[in-house]
Amino acid sequence: MQMATKEIGADEAFGLLKGWFNNKIAVVVFRIQYARVYIKKGQHIDVREQLIFLHDIQHHFSRRGTDQKAYYAATKWLKAFFRVYPSKATPERAKKAWQMLKIVYEGFGLKFPFGDDGSRKEVKPLKAE
Repeated sequence: MQMATKEIGADEAFGLLKGWFNNKIAVVVFRIQYARVYIKKGQHIDVREQLIFLHDIQHHFSRRGTDQKAYYAATKWLKAFFRVYPSKATPERAKKAWQMLKIVYEGFGLKFPFGDDGSRKEVKPLKAE
């Protein structure tokens, strides 16, 4: 049985990539917010998927240009943060992780949708289709 395939355009491809990024980064966002508010000593949380995601975007999705060093350093810092997470994830380190996350968003070519306090900058209502 043959499946019909259709080439997708650049806009649709970017939309899919952006969706993939937002889905994967959501867990990173939640973990950083959790560390900023509530840390339970001795708790073990599996962060392998976040480390793999950060590795992938660090090595395969960096944009070329002047921000590349900052983007690379930010993903490297976030990987180090998650290697010791949650045992050494202090609220201060979580705040720095939040700043690094902003650099990652911008290095990926997306607008950082959060404020410095972790709140959403703008929430778009869901559309009924």
